[in-house]
Amino acid sequence: MSKEPSATDQPEAVEPERPFLSAAWPFLVAVAIIIVALLAIVIMHVVKPGSERLTDSAKITRTLNDYYSSISEVKYDRYRSTFCPQDTQLSSFPTAQQFTDKYQAIRDKNGQIKMEDPSEVTVNGDVATANSHWAYTSGDTSNHTDAMKFFKDGDDWNICNSIQPGQK
Repeated sequence: MSKEPSATDQPEAVEPERPFLSAAWPFLVAVAIIIVALLAIVIMHVVKPGSERLTDSAKITRTLNDYYSSISEVKYDRYRSTFCPQDTQLSSFPTAQQFTDKYQAIRDKNGQIKMEDPSEVTVNGDVATANSHWAYTSGDTSNHTDAMKFFKDGDDWNICNSIQPGQK
């Protein structure tokens, strides 16, 4: 005798398989982590841009890089922008023509300038000193070291040979 199903008997509920969700779960978690990381980076850059996170020593290195690059590329405006206003107003500061004549001839003879990181960077408030190390890529390839003085103007450091200690 076979048992007939009655109205009160219900078949066992079988949950349908969801292979998409079980396979996609790790991917969705990874995407969420990436989105959170990207949002954190964007927020960090909005709150404090990269230029504000640089140390004074790194900003001085950037100024020296701009200085030597401007000489290597014979770019007067960039060269002038690396100096403090006190220096650029001196009668001994080169004009665009004097700069171009001098550094084009040197570049033609000795090639580009290769700069190394500065040493002995000393920051004292708004005034700093550093030794810059550089050499030409051809011709006179000997290593050179220059003692440089800097003055902080806002967030930037400029080469400022006319500033004396304690002077602003």
